[in-house]
Amino acid sequence: MRKTLLTAVTISLMGLAGRASPATFNFFATVAAPNECGGGGFDSCTLFGSPTIAKYNYKNGVADAIELNNTVFPSIDGTEFSVSLATNGSGTWSYSPSAPDPAVVTSFVVKAGPGYSIYQWDNSSGTDFTNISWDTSTLGDSALSHITFFDTGVSEVPLPAAGFLLVGALGSLAGLRRRRKAA
Repeated sequence: MRKTLLTAVTISLMGLAGRASPATFNFFATVAAPNECGGGGFDSCTLFGSPTIAKYNYKNGVADAIELNNTVFPSIDGTEFSVSLATNGSGTWSYSPSAPDPAVVTSFVVKAGPGYSIYQWDNSSGTDFTNISWDTSTLGDSALSHITFFDTGVSEVPLPAAGFLLVGALGSLAGLRRRRKAA
């Protein structure tokens, strides 16, 4: 019992003190269709059940416009994302959310040429969404039209709340231990 409790406390403290590990996205598929949102419009668009967060449009390799899903994510203002393009149709993006922004990006779509490529987050990887890369090689290395980000709609639990949960759990375990000794 003591070893189990010590292990649980150690893991919890490491999670509170440690920095998030890198997120990994896996290429899922290339779809030969004009648009990932179909005719439903940006705010009602979903992928694998997750709503859109933001869409960055490009024209001739230059950022043209940003669409934000303020219906589902009113706290998103676009500054949470950073997108960098390379000359060969590839690029990287980063996501730095603030409370109450969505905690994770579950998938993203890169649209170029006649279709789009879907990338899915490996939820066994981390939540540090820094320098996530993509390329348009599966789309014939066409020029980027847009990149769309999707999320589950779940906000991040603030660190102080996580700490209170840990303290509460430890108190409960201590109470259970006292009861067992008294019996």
